[in-house]
Amino acid sequence: MLNVMDAVSNKEQVQAKGYLNAMMYAESRQEALKERKKFEQAFRHNPKAIKTVVENWERLTTLL
Repeated sequence: MLNVMDAVSNKEQVQAKGYLNAMMYAESRQEALKERKKFEQAFRHNPKAIKTVVENWERLTTLL
């Protein structure tokens, strides 16, 4: 999660944290994937943030 926060601007960090929390605490992997798609849409202007989420996806969804 910290890697993603480093990839977004300070003013976008609150929004990014909301998406990341929704992914991590989703009821299922399918719900987490839906939240990831929302994140990708919201941060499509920031490929580094999206790449970081994709690369760390397994760690973000370990408990699901």
